Amino acid sequence: MTRIVVTEITRFANKDIVCSAGIDTESGRCYRPIPYLNSARCRELGMVPGAVLSGRFAPSPEVAEPHVEDSSYEDLRFHGHCSNDEFGDVLDKNAVESVEEGFGINLQTAEKCIEPGLRPRRSLITLRVDPRTVSIVPDQYNEANVKAHFTDGAGRKLRFLTVTDLGVNDLVGRIGGATVCAERQRIFRQQPDVYIRLGLSRHYQAPNGRAGYWLQVNGIYSFPEFYRPAREY
Repeated sequence: MTRIVVTEITRFANKDIVCSAGIDTESGRCYRPIPYLNSARCRELGMVPGAVLSGRFAPSPEVAEPHVEDSSYEDLRFHGHCSNDEFGDVLDKNAVESVEEGFGINLQTAEKCIEPGLRPRRSLITLRVDPRTVSIVPDQYNEANVKAHFTDGAGRKLRFLTVTDLGVNDLVGRIGGATVCAERQRIFRQQPDVYIRLGLSRHYQAPNGRAGYWLQVNGIYSFPEFYRPAREY
């Protein structure tokens, strides 16, 4: 049995299913359960970031770069929630300083879409970032969304990345984007350590014709104060 700490739970347009991922506490390997779990099963498992699960994970038969985290699963069991310090330690051990280092690619500009020809090695990374460079703002075109800005350790500035974190988006729906962004911003600026779980979408062609793997912010976590939403799904 493999034990993982859940690092992110992200939304789909179909609210009956969620995308989740977690890091093996021993090997540091990241797993994304496929097929996706439904919301009812997530509630049964107590799944929020920092939840500890065990199960039998194996690479999905169709696994291919960059989505090498895709894994089949059996016998999922919930083992409670790790402490803030334990969660921070899991992220820190997995963290990299830059987008290029994490995905194993060379970028010329601060693109939000990575072309398939660049051949990213993975689709989920943990970035260690300076809290002073992080901000989340309401999406001026869609009040149901929020966007993130940050600068990685190599000085690459990334702007207006969609935040897919399910807990954040649930709060936005309940209390509004401006309130959520202001509260999160206050917390980030007061903490010494901030980690971003950064992901790549499945291959997608935008209405403007641009196609590739789109960067998205799956979670932003600050320490020692780690804010846990009351509900994640």
